[in-house]
Amino acid sequence: MEETTGLFLVATVALAAYAIAAVGFYRVLHQRDPGLAAVRRRLDRQQASAHQRIRAERAWQYGAVPLLACAAAVVLATLNTAVIDDREVEDVYAISVAVVAAVRILAYTWREPANELAKMVPIAMLSVAVFNASSIDLAAWRDGLVEAGTENAPVYVIALIVLEWGLQGTTDLVRSRRRRIAG
Repeated sequence: MEETTGLFLVATVALAAYAIAAVGFYRVLHQRDPGLAAVRRRLDRQQASAHQRIRAERAWQYGAVPLLACAAAVVLATLNTAVIDDREVEDVYAISVAVVAAVRILAYTWREPANELAKMVPIAMLSVAVFNASSIDLAAWRDGLVEAGTENAPVYVIALIVLEWGLQGTTDLVRSRRRRIAG
């Protein structure tokens, strides 16, 4: 009885910690410009010039945000590979990148579905992991991740970065046209 209670408490704390971390991470991913407000606050404290401000914001938008999307795809692929049975690791990577790309596209076009998708995916993966916990072969999982990651990672990284740059560029173009029309 005591062993079961201890397992219950550890599992409860671990699942709650996972849920908080995963949902927080994907909430950042569904934002149009995640972290940009923090960059702007820092620039305000430093009393940056207009030129410095533009350079820093562009570096954040075109550098850090695409890398965040790539990190999200790696995390999701790692989780998916651990819990999805009877799939090639390459397929799991492709599905994971597609989910991250869908969240990023929705973040720029329709925020409510992006928010829901970003919250739903990590919780769904946790549910699958809990119910398939006995079928995870850690050695095969690790080997499959390394093999598929070295083969396909450059393609997926380039695809996500180009997607994010295209979304950012389109948003910047629309904003500048609106300013010209209004001004």
